[in-house]
Amino acid sequence: MGMQVLFKRASASPARALQRVEPPPTQQARPAREQRPSAPPLAVVPELPPRVPEDIEELEEAVCLLGAYCKANGRMKAVHLETIKLLVGALPRLQDAPSWKSALKKRRSVLVHT
Repeated sequence: MGMQVLFKRASASPARALQRVEPPPTQQARPAREQRPSAPPLAVVPELPPRVPEDIEELEEAVCLLGAYCKANGRMKAVHLETIKLLVGALPRLQDAPSWKSALKKRRSVLVHT
């Protein structure tokens, strides 16, 4: 945090410059508290889902469904959620789904170009 600086007009005329006003002594900057390092996150975001489909059609379906899962904020029909679970091994958290999708897209491009 820095020191708070207030401005007030020197006169009613807008053509005049703003005059700097220091905050009252009670609002002066306090000495910074020593910051402790933040704890590591409890769950590490995995780059790959638990299972990566080897079949190109299954891989494309998984990419498509993960994209829809992200776009719909996880609100999908139970059939589609079960399909995601079957294809990639688990249902991702909403924050993990984009990274899983991009990892599967990279895998798909490797399979297509080999």
